[in-house]
Amino acid sequence: MTMAFGITFNLISTAIYFVWLREKVYGTTEILMQPMHVTLYWTGVCLLLTAIPLFVLSITLGPGHLTPFYDFTKLIEVAFDIGLHLDNFCSYCEVIKSETSFHCTICNKCVEMFDHHCPFLNSCLGHRNHKYFLLFIFIYSAYLIVLMTETLRHFVEMY
Repeated sequence: MTMAFGITFNLISTAIYFVWLREKVYGTTEILMQPMHVTLYWTGVCLLLTAIPLFVLSITLGPGHLTPFYDFTKLIEVAFDIGLHLDNFCSYCEVIKSETSFHCTICNKCVEMFDHHCPFLNSCLGHRNHKYFLLFIFIYSAYLIVLMTETLRHFVEMY
């Protein structure tokens, strides 16, 4: 649901801003700063069309949940016998954790290279999807800067 809403909202808002609003305000497709508008338009479209697949990858790829490979009770017994510290064992997931993994209390799973649980993705950010999320944030920020520049260009043209 989050993914569908985000993609639909961005595509509709871009179409309304760049096409429909210009024709309704001016009553024509002629504008004063045509080269700048065309450049910003296609830059914005390219950035948005690059950001959407990264957003989809961030959501659909799992964060890298840890899976149990051993019988956990026997593993704990062996750890007690040889005097290992039990900080690297997760009793909820029954797995051996590395120092970079963490148990997410929202997902109730251990995630390798856990960053945080993202409410926008409704998933954790971990080993498998963190790079796509960072690329999405960077490219979407550039898209918003282009949109802000186009808005300023629009105000300069109006006044």
